[in-house]
Amino acid sequence: MKLRQKIDKAASDQLERILTTFPKSWGTADRGDDLMEYRFDSFSDGAEMAVAYDAKKQLLGGVFSLVFTLGCANTSGVESGKAKLQYKGSFIKGDAFFSAGKKSDSLLAEALNSYPDLMKILSELDLLSMNVSADNGTLKVELSPLGGAYTYTIFPPMKYGGLLPDTDLERIRQVLNIFAAGFSDNARRVAGAE
Repeated sequence: MKLRQKIDKAASDQLERILTTFPKSWGTADRGDDLMEYRFDSFSDGAEMAVAYDAKKQLLGGVFSLVFTLGCANTSGVESGKAKLQYKGSFIKGDAFFSAGKKSDSLLAEALNSYPDLMKILSELDLLSMNVSADNGTLKVELSPLGGAYTYTIFPPMKYGGLLPDTDLERIRQVLNIFAAGFSDNARRVAGAE
């Protein structure tokens, strides 16, 4: 087996170990076409959820970051747009907020920011990134926590499989459930849907 195949196999094994820590309430995870992706059929009615590793390989090492992806019906009242999660504060992480890359995407960011329960949970989570996009009646959420990554170096040969704390896993589930269940009336009002 070649070195890169061994690395991919070790990362796949680490992803399987992380999935064994998921509570039964998440449903059953089925491996997708890719070794690094698992899909949850029964996560929420009408929503598709997957957990995968996003590989960033360098010459002498790399990181496989854990990524949760949710696809669901868009009930935000915003027809299209993209929003990215950011945190206030330069040195110490502050409160979470969504920002829009373009002015045309600002309605989605505004709708997300108007949801206090969502913003409170996101402020308590340690995330590498979170992106939300709305298009053609669907909402796509990509969330990557700091925990659960698999890191390796070829020289010197080292590997580390990070754990995903139970508290973070529960908060991630709460965030994904908020999106899967739809937005609050307040968020739809901000978006001009009511």
